[in-house]
Amino acid sequence: MSVCQPLVSVIVPTYKRLPFLIQAVRSILDQRYSALELFVIADGHDQDVADFVSGLSDTRATYLSCQHAGRPAVPRNFGIAQARGDYIAFCDDDDVWHIEKLQKQINLMQTKRSGFSITAATNIDQNGERIGEYILGSFERMSKTRYLLSLGAMFINSSMVVSREILERAGPLDEAPGLPEDYEFCSRVLVHTEALGITEPLVGYRWHPGSIQPKSLSDYLRWQGRLQSAIKANGSAPTWVWLLRYLRVLFKALRVFLGRLLPQRST
Repeated sequence: MSVCQPLVSVIVPTYKRLPFLIQAVRSILDQRYSALELFVIADGHDQDVADFVSGLSDTRATYLSCQHAGRPAVPRNFGIAQARGDYIAFCDDDDVWHIEKLQKQINLMQTKRSGFSITAATNIDQNGERIGEYILGSFERMSKTRYLLSLGAMFINSSMVVSREILERAGPLDEAPGLPEDYEFCSRVLVHTEALGITEPLVGYRWHPGSIQPKSLSDYLRWQGRLQSAIKANGSAPTWVWLLRYLRVLFKALRVFLGRLLPQRST
């Protein structure tokens, strides 16, 4: 480990996804940026995961478990509490990193004196193969207002690196049930700093049947309703931004509803 490299703590919450987790962990430990510690936190003890991590024989990797909560924010916060790094990085257990991801992000953050960075990502399938040519989160900068008005996350959790200083100012993830905690967390982080982005896709974002996404319009409205309440409570949005965001949610829901209704009437 180079003394010139700040330590990065990587937090990977996991629950019953060992085949995907294996790929995620290997992509992290294979990083060209070697000054990292990896915490794999099971949402409820998982002996298979514990055996996998111990079998890696890599002192940078640690298995931990917390009481089962069914919410990724809980093991993420558990991992953050153990982290010693100057920077905290997040990776979901079903995503994978490009080998140069951390190196490029830490270089960017140190050069630009930034406390928060993101990267673009590509969609991958269950086998890790790229799906289409669409690039997610391809932004050089992201302000708080632009992010809040996006309605959904404009970049993915597995691309984020945040400095300890900014994390301590923003506070831990909200563990409330049913809340899209990564979006709410970013709304607080962006109060303190803009996000600097790398437009090169350095994350593979996996789509599969077990992905946590709203499954229906009513699910989407409940999802957004919780976000609206959380954003109002955390004070990240001025009143005009909060109201405009609320109107955008209703407009999008109306478009989806009419898009489903009109074809039925034409038959």
